[in-house]
Amino acid sequence: KRIVAIFVVIALILNLSSIAFAAEPPKKPITLPQLKEITFIHYAKPDKPGKPEPPPVDNTLQVMGIYLPGTANYYVNPSGGPIGAVAEIELAFERWDAVTKTELFNLAGQTTASGFSNDGQNTISWVGIAPTTIIGMTRVGTGMMVTLLRLTIEEFDIVFNALLKWGIDPDDEGSSKLKNAYDVQNIATHEAGHAVGLDDLYEDPYRELTMYGK
Repeated sequence: KRIVAIFVVIALILNLSSIAFAAEPPKKPITLPQLKEITFIHYAKPDKPGKPEPPPVDNTLQVMGIYLPGTANYYVNPSGGPIGAVAEIELAFERWDAVTKTELFNLAGQTTASGFSNDGQNTISWVGIAPTTIIGMTRVGTGMMVTLLRLTIEEFDIVFNALLKWGIDPDDEGSSKLKNAYDVQNIATHEAGHAVGLDDLYEDPYRELTMYGK
């Protein structure tokens, strides 16, 4: 009887341990389906003739409370852009990598996809947008990482207005040598800031900063 009782106790212990093991929570982060989308519209900066520009305020950022969970691969569709646009876009994204402790972005190649599409691919492309006062737009799709209860950027798409003239600043010293055209790298750097999780800045003291949105 004692031997039978011992075997019964052992069986119960093994059964309970298997139940506990089965009930153990998953160790890997769980990402929920997309919760919402945020769209940023970048309008042409209005000129203010006769009014001196305020000095820029350095190190000013407006965060949105969302973040990249890891290095984001992105693809570029250069159709509609100037020659050399892919390299300029890569330089724009690398500027954000240069000021962080981790690699935020990685150019994964070119694509034929364009516009905003919920396809799980981060895409930069040229699409006609009306009115032409809009230079570019960024759409950010977010989800939630359950283990951290934080909103993460699951996908982003950036669109440049193909109805406008685009060019490449030859020396990256400003637009003085780029007449009547928008600089790809300049605008891409701003839009990439939204893909990082940064909002636009609107006050005049921030007028010369990358994330100024007017």
